[in-house]
Amino acid sequence: QCPAETLVKHKANPVLDVGPPGAWDDGRCGCFTVARVGKDFYLWYMGSGSRNSWRIGLATSADGVAWKRSTANPVLPQGDPGRWDDRQVSMPFVIQDGDTLSMWYTGSSQRDGGFGLATSEDGIHWKRHGDGPVLRGIGGSYDPCVSKFGDRWILWYCGMLDGRYRILRATSSDGIHWTKQDKPVLPLGLPSQFDSQNHAGPCVLQAGGAWVMFYLGNGGKKWTVGLATSPDCVQWTKSPANPVLDVGGQRDWDGGSILGVEALW
Repeated sequence: QCPAETLVKHKANPVLDVGPPGAWDDGRCGCFTVARVGKDFYLWYMGSGSRNSWRIGLATSADGVAWKRSTANPVLPQGDPGRWDDRQVSMPFVIQDGDTLSMWYTGSSQRDGGFGLATSEDGIHWKRHGDGPVLRGIGGSYDPCVSKFGDRWILWYCGMLDGRYRILRATSSDGIHWTKQDKPVLPLGLPSQFDSQNHAGPCVLQAGGAWVMFYLGNGGKKWTVGLATSPDCVQWTKSPANPVLDVGGQRDWDGGSILGVEALW
């Protein structure tokens, strides 16, 4: 059995809650991304408070359980007035390429939106690329996940097609200029299955000799986590064990839906 099919929730959950009253993220914490930087785990997440919209913060940990927020938070605020991302920034995804950390994120203004790119040497101080988004997805620009294979980049993301959220793909030679593919990566499930209505939140990584995709599936009232595998990142096979991670009990902190998934190998 694939280890990714036997996920066990940690007893310390939730390991990162909203900030204290008055903090920039005292209202909500949302989609996140995790990377190893040196010996530590770095977690970038979207947060908001009662008086502000989504921004991106950072927390670090030595063990993935006990997290400490950066004193520099939010490390990526909204863009300056008049920019395409001056309303909110959210849904970060970070990878390390050599000595550089690259973050793709969702940004929006009153008239524009898409995926932005920012780079950093330390994970705290970020420099935005250009004056506009590097990609506007098909049917929206949500939940970016980026992988690099040699000189080739692949971006998986969530967009809406025919009234359903689906996982789509784009490719690039430099991580900046993208070619969109309009066919969804995964078919929706059958009417009785957990992912019959919508897909979102792709998380793709190489595990052993295969490629693994965790994703969010919706079949009605709740979102849970599914798994698919591929030998080539093109043809995907859903796991018969799906959903591999379900919501908690009615009184648990995660009893409603799972709205974000990230994995490291």
